[in-house]
Amino acid sequence: MRYSKGRAQATNQIIVISIACLSVVVSLLFQMLSGAYTWGESIQAQMKVYVYLDDSLQTNQIDSTVLVLKNRKEFIASSAQLVDKQSIAKDFLNTTHENFDELLGDVNPFKNLLILQTKPEFRNKASFEKLALSLRSSPGIYEVTYPENYLELIIPKIKVISSAALIFVLLFALIVYFQTSNYTKLHIHANRTLIKSMQLLGSTNGFIKKPYLLKSVILGLFGSLLGYLITNVFYFYINNQIPELTSYLFNVTNQLIILVGTMTIAILFSLVSTLLTLNKYLKLSASNLY
Repeated sequence: MRYSKGRAQATNQIIVISIACLSVVVSLLFQMLSGAYTWGESIQAQMKVYVYLDDSLQTNQIDSTVLVLKNRKEFIASSAQLVDKQSIAKDFLNTTHENFDELLGDVNPFKNLLILQTKPEFRNKASFEKLALSLRSSPGIYEVTYPENYLELIIPKIKVISSAALIFVLLFALIVYFQTSNYTKLHIHANRTLIKSMQLLGSTNGFIKKPYLLKSVILGLFGSLLGYLITNVFYFYINNQIPELTSYLFNVTNQLIILVGTMTIAILFSLVSTLLTLNKYLKLSASNLY
């Protein structure tokens, strides 16, 4: 009897540890995906269109051109920023300490620059290419540029990394599910005679399942809380190494989502594996118990 009790306790501990591991991985995945999404949004928000105006435009023509461009449907009107070529030349001189006047005389080689931020729905490669082509054909515009490298390299890589991480967690979740399910089967298998005896005495399936399902919920809850604790210990260590991540790692909203999400997933995992195993043994005839 002592052996059976000790074996049951060991099985429960393994189930809790397995669920805790799953909770840790899910928590880390959420933080990584959240970080990748936030980083991607931040990069896209900084992606602007740079419109260089032709030198032939007069002051009133520049004003009208700016008004027309910033009111286009693709742009956020309030984000329009006009930088005159004198300011650009001054910044160039302060940065490089090279005086172009010595080579070009009074000729300013720079162009008046209009910086425009696109609306979120137009922050993709196809929209940028279409927009640039349209602007280049407009009168009074010398050149149009936008951060092509971000569109071609960084954004796709963020999506690939996020997808790979999601696949990894799904595979890990599947492994943990089967492991949890196997240990649950061992635990219920040890009580198969008791379960069948209760059936023969007239107990309903719901009455028989109740204590096992309740126990599975408790194990799932303990596992998720243990995983949440381990994750935050890891975050605390990372935060000591990189203090700048405090606002991100210990964001209240993220913490609540992680806690509720891991508890829900852990309890569901434990419940489903227990329920499937119970249904199997409840359907067995007495002659097939051994």
